[in-house]
Amino acid sequence: MRAYVEKIAGLLLVFGSVFLSGCSTSTYSLESYVDKFSRKSSLVKENDGRRGLGVGFSVKDKKEVYSIFSSNEELSYIASSDVYTINAGDKLDISVFKVPELNKITTVNSKGDISFPLIGRFHVKGLSEHQAEEKLASILGVKYLQNPQVSISIDNAINNNVTLEGSVKKSGIFPLQGNMTLLQSIALADGLTDMADPTKIILFRKSTSKTYLLNLQAIREGKARDPYVKADDRIVVAKSGTRSFIKDASTILGGLVAPIWGLF
Repeated sequence: MRAYVEKIAGLLLVFGSVFLSGCSTSTYSLESYVDKFSRKSSLVKENDGRRGLGVGFSVKDKKEVYSIFSSNEELSYIASSDVYTINAGDKLDISVFKVPELNKITTVNSKGDISFPLIGRFHVKGLSEHQAEEKLASILGVKYLQNPQVSISIDNAINNNVTLEGSVKKSGIFPLQGNMTLLQSIALADGLTDMADPTKIILFRKSTSKTYLLNLQAIREGKARDPYVKADDRIVVAKSGTRSFIKDASTILGGLVAPIWGLF
């Protein structure tokens, strides 16, 4: 019994010393706290994400390890050659040179079709703008027009957007215009507010269900690379202050960071 009491007392002493050391530092930060805590407890340990451009760490609860941020090395820093393909819900602006009665704006239905004069239903899902132009011109040229010149542009690509939230001047859903980086995406929202913490930008990638922590200040200063964003990415700019950052991260991760609330 005595040995058990001594063991409990030892654990309390360790946790107490870690907490006091974290509170006493004048340069308090999430990273420094995790660093100190990881050296003295098995509850928190460093994750490979720390080798990236941001901060990554894990919270270990019994036998499970909850990965909070993935390594920023996974992100793309080279412009993609991929071309966006038309999807259901996209709005297309179609024009035929010198045939204004065929010009129209239409929305792709759930089956990937649009309705077009003379030819009726026309399947466009999975085609690029250029491919759709060639296909429509080919059909019109067979029966109706001689050497038609067709132009198709995606007026509103419903599946090619990025969402910006948090401490930005204009939050919302914005269309991606070709290859765009994180810095360019922030500009879509008119930049950061005065309350923003540029060192804590949370990027949630829906396509992989992974979350990254980025340092916009380091990117602006040329100390870190500016990653390219992808369709359906969600970017949240945290407010200044560790607790605000944890709250924003918790919102995105669905409560996975809840275990570390008690550490701050």
